[in-house]
Amino acid sequence: MVCVFLTYCSFEFLNVQPNYILLVAVFLSTFSVYSLNRLTDMEEDAVNIPERGAYVKGKEKTLLILCILSYATALLLGWFVNPVSILVLLFPLIIGVLYSIEVSPKLPRLKNIPGMKNFIVTLSWVVGAVFVPVVCYYRGFEVTAMIFYFIFIKIFVNAVSFDIRDIEGDKKSGVRTIPVLLGRSRTKYLLLGIQSTLIIWFLFVVLEGIFVHYWLIFIFSIFYGFWYIQYFSKNRKLEVFSRDLFVDGEWIILAVLCLIININFF
Repeated sequence: MVCVFLTYCSFEFLNVQPNYILLVAVFLSTFSVYSLNRLTDMEEDAVNIPERGAYVKGKEKTLLILCILSYATALLLGWFVNPVSILVLLFPLIIGVLYSIEVSPKLPRLKNIPGMKNFIVTLSWVVGAVFVPVVCYYRGFEVTAMIFYFIFIKIFVNAVSFDIRDIEGDKKSGVRTIPVLLGRSRTKYLLLGIQSTLIIWFLFVVLEGIFVHYWLIFIFSIFYGFWYIQYFSKNRKLEVFSRDLFVDGEWIILAVLCLIININFF
């Protein structure tokens, strides 16, 4: 559902009327890709989140069938709206396959390249969230590029934040994420630096006079990001899904704020 709220925010930021058929397609495709990821990452989940690994165990065939049906339905819905949207909806699956599978003995799996996991996860989310609205109506290069950068930074920070939690499981399975390579403390400072670029991004947005109705939302999101980087980078005992709620759950808050702003504006 988080990916649906993220895509909804992208529709609003780009000033494009949300297409609810495409939002359903986004939900189904994301559900499929992440469910497949649960099947391929059972070893890591057994260490990082044993409850999730235990839930999947024994349900592999059922989950695989649901994944296939979900993705097929997503592509069908995308075709009805605009055939081009199929390319956008397929992107996470294609890049996920390239990430997990050795296409050629001469080429390393993307999964084996240090830090690539964080980049792949981010790109999968951002391409869908930004270009699904663009399929409906293209607002111009500058506006699209600015939203792409904002969402890319937010999702990248989120993805690395989750990998801070998953350090032990990733080490055991040989996945060299940024936190595995740099450690918890240096990763935190890296994320704070990356997050700080959004302050410059916001100043540019203000000077250009774009996204005017959403400036308060961007300010909230930028400072909220600084908070959870600090909070979740500490080696503290947390409820298993508290990070999911507060980090990914930010997009639920932003979507609600977009809805409130639009109601008041109109």
